[in-house]
Amino acid sequence: AGPADEWSQTSFILLDAYTPAKIAERVDKAGVAKAILPLVRLLALALLAGVLIACGAALFTGNNQTVMAGCDGLIGMHAPLRGWDIV
Repeated sequence: AGPADEWSQTSFILLDAYTPAKIAERVDKAGVAKAILPLVRLLALALLAGVLIACGAALFTGNNQTVMAGCDGLIGMHAPLRGWDIV
């Protein structure tokens, strides 16, 4: 028995798989936990989610705008690259 045989025997132990019924049970438990969050924690999560979406949207639209301006010859192609390097 070589290293390959040892790996094939242990790889099943490391696999974190659940049956569909167990996955449904875990999703249900997570849903209940989310539904009963305290109001302060729920508001904090909502605020953080909004900030994250706003930052992602600003980066995405800003990148598209600078690429379009570069394609139209209004700015050099170094400008979008500069922004990507900084971010």
